[in-house]
Amino acid sequence: MIYAQKGYELNQIIVSDYARDEQGRVIVDVNTGYPSVASESKILGNTTPRHRLGLDLSL
Repeated sequence: MIYAQKGYELNQIIVSDYARDEQGRVIVDVNTGYPSVASESKILGNTTPRHRLGLDLSL
């Protein structure tokens, strides 16, 4: 999901991550067998390019 959030740069990519234990292993739900989702979202990156290049050709 890409959206603006106060205190962060524009166009952040924010994702849900798996819940992990102290050793970094993914926690699996005993009832479903699927990985548990962490309570906090994680910033993956930004869609705004760092550099822009352009060419100008004059004759």
